[in-house]
Amino acid sequence: MWASQWLAACTRAMRHPAVGQAWPGWTPGEFQVHFIYTGVGESQFLVFPDGTTMLLDCGDHAAHARGDKAVRILPSMERHAGEWIARYVARVNPNGRDVDYMMLTHFHEDHSGCEKYHAGRTQGREPDYFLSGFAQAAETLHFRIALDRGWPDYNDPIPLDEGQSGGSLRNMKALYAHLARRDGLKVEKFRLGARDQIVPRRGRADGFEVFNFAANGRLCSPATGEVTDPYRPHVEKGIRKLNE
Repeated sequence: MWASQWLAACTRAMRHPAVGQAWPGWTPGEFQVHFIYTGVGESQFLVFPDGTTMLLDCGDHAAHARGDKAVRILPSMERHAGEWIARYVARVNPNGRDVDYMMLTHFHEDHSGCEKYHAGRTQGREPDYFLSGFAQAAETLHFRIALDRGWPDYNDPIPLDEGQSGGSLRNMKALYAHLARRDGLKVEKFRLGARDQIVPRRGRADGFEVFNFAANGRLCSPATGEVTDPYRPHVEKGIRKLNE
């Protein structure tokens, strides 16, 4: 039933008279979700009804290494995904290059960027890092708050290796440190069940609320606040394997 409703909604959307026309921009009171497709970097840009903004994921990966199955970078190969994403955000963002929240769902190259596929390495920064995904987008954009499900020790639900997924965790930690100095970025652990963490920051948004529904394999009921952990048996199995 859900799949048929989703298909019907997509069909109606494609018939909307605005399809194929120039985007008119954000209007106060609207909640917009922009799905940014580059072929190799997952990303969404959210604009809340009051103009508060969030960049959810910004990645890149070595698509060229896949040979005949490679996915081309869109809209062209002239730039990496992180730069394309940043350029798009700067065009549609009602606040220009200033973004209120940045949030990474998980440490995979196509969601965060990595040390393997990049547009270069920073010079003279401490610590330095590779310009990939979020790190490359931050050359253009400025962020106020970073939400991270593993911050600060990255051991929930199991310890993360800084070198995994092309060093995506190591690169993001270095980026956080640089942005804290450059822009005063604050990094917060994503709080499961919170209603007061992702909030309108630029004005009133009556009736609008963000509820932190899921994190690290756990779910929180919006009605009761009860937390369930359906993946716990698998997590415990993984921890035992790590300790072997």
